[in-house]
Amino acid sequence: MRWTMACAVAGALLVAAPAGAEDSRESTAVPDSVRKVVVDIASGSVTVRAGRVGSVEVAKSWSRPEPEPKVVVEVQDGVLHVTARCAELTDSPVEVAINTCTTDVVITLGSAQAQTQIDAFGDIVVQGLRGSHDLASSIGDITVAETEGASLEATTRGGNVAIRDVRSQTLAVQTGSGTVSLQRAAIEGFVVLGSDGGDMALTDITANSLATASRSGDVSAASVRTETELSLDSNGGALSVTRSSARGLILDSGAAPAVVRDSRARSVVATTSGGAVDLRRVAATTYTVATGPGKVILTTASAPSSVIVETNGGDVVTAVPRGSYALLWDTNGDVRLDGVTPDRAAPRRLDISSGSGDIIVLGR
Repeated sequence: MRWTMACAVAGALLVAAPAGAEDSRESTAVPDSVRKVVVDIASGSVTVRAGRVGSVEVAKSWSRPEPEPKVVVEVQDGVLHVTARCAELTDSPVEVAINTCTTDVVITLGSAQAQTQIDAFGDIVVQGLRGSHDLASSIGDITVAETEGASLEATTRGGNVAIRDVRSQTLAVQTGSGTVSLQRAAIEGFVVLGSDGGDMALTDITANSLATASRSGDVSAASVRTETELSLDSNGGALSVTRSSARGLILDSGAAPAVVRDSRARSVVATTSGGAVDLRRVAATTYTVATGPGKVILTTASAPSSVIVETNGGDVVTAVPRGSYALLWDTNGDVRLDGVTPDRAAPRRLDISSGSGDIIVLGR
């Protein structure tokens, strides 16, 4: 089945009209057989949601003598296509300095079983659908809530991305200067989050693996659980991890601090170019920490097999369960041992180098 609705206003009607704002609203029924939505909006916002009755609602605005936006709504073989374009300025019989038209589209689907492919200039909202979602905005925010599907991809050059209450096999997000908020997500495979400077906040996430790459934005992870790696790279933004678990926890915060509380991992690797590293109540088998001039505080929740810490002038304070350790240290500063026994034959190793920084090792 195929049907089409096209909207346009003849240029001749605009010639005699004085300059001013125009707007129009239209609503078109959509059959429940739609299983995919493809939207391409040159200027405006898009909302796609599940509901009882399917429809496409179009709100257009423009300024005379500019021509009315051109909108086409078409359903073919279960695919709903919606395109909207501001008319070319050359289409107007009167010279127009700038195109000011916008087209906002709200799509309601009678069946929640539908995938989406959306390219818009403004905001994008997807809610309550089951299917894969590929979302791209030029400058708008992207919001996704209560969805399930094989994959979820969201890209915006200037807006924020907020995702909550989703289940997916994979998740990929990329923003320009916008923030990323991810809450209550169950991802079977990988999660990849990127930002050119915005902060990231992750809460209550399960995934096979999760990686962030931010250019100076802060990254916080609370109650994040991965089967393999949890890798957080902020490139100068502060890192914060609480109540999280992973096979491998990898942190790189550049000149900013990295803080971990009440977390578990088989291995922890924390690297900064000067920021302090503060790991407390962390249960891991091995720790590798390098900070440059940054200070290191490490208190373990269980006896580690290996701790390797290197600073270039930063103090090091390490607290481990009481017992014997193969202790190696290299520093021009002071060294204090309390509650631990140096034993080169011990199976557990503490190797600490601090340049001119002081070293304190405590047994609790």
